[in-house]
Amino acid sequence: MTISVTDARISDKGRLELQISAPATDVASLLDECEAELARAGGIAADSTHDDLVARYGEERLKELTAECLMDRIGTETLGASENPLVGFPQFFLIENGYPEGPLVFQVATYEMPKGTLASAEPLEIGPEARVPSDEAVEKAISSLMRTYMAQRVTDDNREVEYGDTVKVDVEARAGGVPVSTFSRTASSMKVDYATMPKDFVDQVVGMRPGEEKDVSFTVPAIEGICPEERFDATVRVKALYYVDVPEPTPKWIQGKFPNLKGIDDLRAAMAQNLVQRAGGLPNKEDAIDAALFERLSVEVPDELVDFITEGIERGEAQRMHAQGLGLEEFCAANGTTPEEYQAMLRETAIRDLKLSVALDALYAMKGFTLSESDVDMIFEQMAPGHSREMRHSYIMSGRLYLVEEMAQRAKARRWLDETAKLAK
Repeated sequence: MTISVTDARISDKGRLELQISAPATDVASLLDECEAELARAGGIAADSTHDDLVARYGEERLKELTAECLMDRIGTETLGASENPLVGFPQFFLIENGYPEGPLVFQVATYEMPKGTLASAEPLEIGPEARVPSDEAVEKAISSLMRTYMAQRVTDDNREVEYGDTVKVDVEARAGGVPVSTFSRTASSMKVDYATMPKDFVDQVVGMRPGEEKDVSFTVPAIEGICPEERFDATVRVKALYYVDVPEPTPKWIQGKFPNLKGIDDLRAAMAQNLVQRAGGLPNKEDAIDAALFERLSVEVPDELVDFITEGIERGEAQRMHAQGLGLEEFCAANGTTPEEYQAMLRETAIRDLKLSVALDALYAMKGFTLSESDVDMIFEQMAPGHSREMRHSYIMSGRLYLVEEMAQRAKARRWLDETAKLAK
């Protein structure tokens, strides 16, 4: 693809802004691929036509989505070829939309990764409490274990469906008359609550009886600035009610599943030991290591960069919610939080992830580590199990190999931290 940079500038805070354009001939060659991606994202059959997409999204929204898809493809190739060390979540703004006949011109905004220094590159010292899982962590692990032994049994109960029930259903969802698999189900188990499906869909299923069929319409709420409101029709058939049996960890049940354990105290001790043995997977140990590392870190992180990365995280999370049929307020209500608390959590995540990346980069340089091919291969295998060679080839061809090398460098520094952290006496 031929991409030209028509303008470029870097602010005193490290923000990079490019204006890029792609000729109509190259844009046209990508349209089929982009429409195929939009069909998959919208749950439409792979052999769908352009008219199906228009019926699903509407003409104007389809143009917007196609431009976004093209921006992602063009931006990947453009930024991948850049020699600047760029942090993730570049944001693209369409300036001129000649789709489908004329050129597309975008503005790309991103930031350079800030540099930090560490007071020391010696092994970290963490407190003894970091080796002991909290009571809350142990109880959560036991609850998770119980759910793995959960049993669902179809009942012959013919009562009306109530909120919180689990039902066996067929759902045939449509948008603009086009079948959409995103919300379609066949003989599927579905919990009737607002955490898994749109509120007005759930409200219409409540009150149905096994064997009943009903035509419903429901709306996936908009998420301002990211996802539009979407309207769907569906035919719902409630086939049966489920009885969900989550076992209680009684001494008899524990001894039946784990003969070497006699009761709940033994189970708690075993789960605590299991959490400790998971090493890096133990949340409070990882947090203790990060906290000790951050105490050594000196870095200036601009608020603009935190805002920028937070917006990128928010966009990804919002698209995931929308695909589930939830708006931001519905998601927060279902998870016992508020939009303000959710925004604060995303910002804290952005700050923590950014500081950790800066600290790991500094540690890698101070220790004088070097990368091997196996270090890079390990990252590709994590990204695409069983297809690491194909993914490596695509990154090399698009000039993005340096991104994986950065991930491998941080992963190597992270392993050293976890393996050498000392327990305070």
